[in-house]
Amino acid sequence: MRAAALHGRIGDLVYASLARTPPDPRAPLLVQPYNEAGDIAAERLAAREARLPEAVLALLCLFAICGAALLGYNRAGSTRAHRPAALLFLMLLAVAFITVLDLDRPRSGTILVPKQAMERQVAELVGAISQPPPPEG
Repeated sequence: MRAAALHGRIGDLVYASLARTPPDPRAPLLVQPYNEAGDIAAERLAAREARLPEAVLALLCLFAICGAALLGYNRAGSTRAHRPAALLFLMLLAVAFITVLDLDRPRSGTILVPKQAMERQVAELVGAISQPPPPEG
């Protein structure tokens, strides 16, 4: 929530500075990146807070258990050992389960939400602030 507070403070400063100065054609160049940064921040927050429903996780567990049970049932009547195939199947189930759980944790997992869009907006905002005013004429 610190980011939201900082974004609000920056917005107050941006709009206060625009209100204190005479009309300037560069104002949209300053406001647009600020608004886009807010939109991106809101999307990132929503993505971080979004969690898989418990029913989806329960279904994924049920799928893994049923797959293992079917594999065991299929192998019970066979005298030939198919350990490599069974091990590969169970490993694939485990990798699928771990990947889904990792995607469900965007801040702490190994698959992270990229920050490039937010950094690009900050650079545009800084560029708009540092740009000299156009000559009056």
